[in-house]
Amino acid sequence: MRTEKIDANRLQSYYNCIPEPYIQPVLENKLRAAGGLFTDMQKGAVVWQETEEGKGVLKSLYVQPEARRLGVGSMLLKPLKGRVFTFSYEATRDRAGLEPFFDNNNIFYERYDYPIGRITLNDAMKALHEKKVDKAAPAGMYYDELLKDEKTVARKWLDELCEESLTDYTSLNPSSVFVVEGDKVHNALLLSRVERGNLGVDYVFSVRGEETKVAGMMKMAMTLLTRQFRGDAELTMMMTTERGSAMYTKLFGEPTGSVPIISGTLDGDEVWEEEWD
Repeated sequence: MRTEKIDANRLQSYYNCIPEPYIQPVLENKLRAAGGLFTDMQKGAVVWQETEEGKGVLKSLYVQPEARRLGVGSMLLKPLKGRVFTFSYEATRDRAGLEPFFDNNNIFYERYDYPIGRITLNDAMKALHEKKVDKAAPAGMYYDELLKDEKTVARKWLDELCEESLTDYTSLNPSSVFVVEGDKVHNALLLSRVERGNLGVDYVFSVRGEETKVAGMMKMAMTLLTRQFRGDAELTMMMTTERGSAMYTKLFGEPTGSVPIISGTLDGDEVWEEEWD
């Protein structure tokens, strides 16, 4: 049982162990990855982003079902020595039972249950039409339309906000919307592509006094989404604030359920002592 660095030559062997959105960033060295071999077969992978010296974000830790509870997951923590990583994920499906693993490896975590709404793109457009949101004046610009200095401001704001890989929010498909004034982001609507081609409305932000621009940003985003995706594509919106929950309820009705979110911190020096080449 051993670990190995995943580079361009080894990446294809780990396609079943790395989430699809991270494949290209790993190939481009925007994210780092290591694989776990058990009986000389690829059985798991860990993916992370180094945000600054000694710190990073743990993006993915996956072990194939037949190799679980055999020490592969703990072995995959070995490459993380010497840095402190934050992480956050939706604790559903394969990731629903990871808490015992964290306990066994001295990993700190907390659980939050947030309201969540799911609605198809067609139904969302219908609701926005009924609420006359489609009559709002467009507000903001898609990321790729921002000027160079505005992109710098947006990327800095994103980095401070979520410490996530910026690829999700600076891509063309889907396109997030930003209102940048001077050296600050005043408004933002962050969209991401999730499993099975569905979409996530990950974050809605407005400085105090500019909440009316949310309707304009949403109009811009939805107009483009209807050209890029099928009408039955599902929009998932998680409400982490009272303002967000109130906005969703006003536009689309009551949330359809809740989702558990696990957030935590992994100190690489506490889980492994050996060096990793």
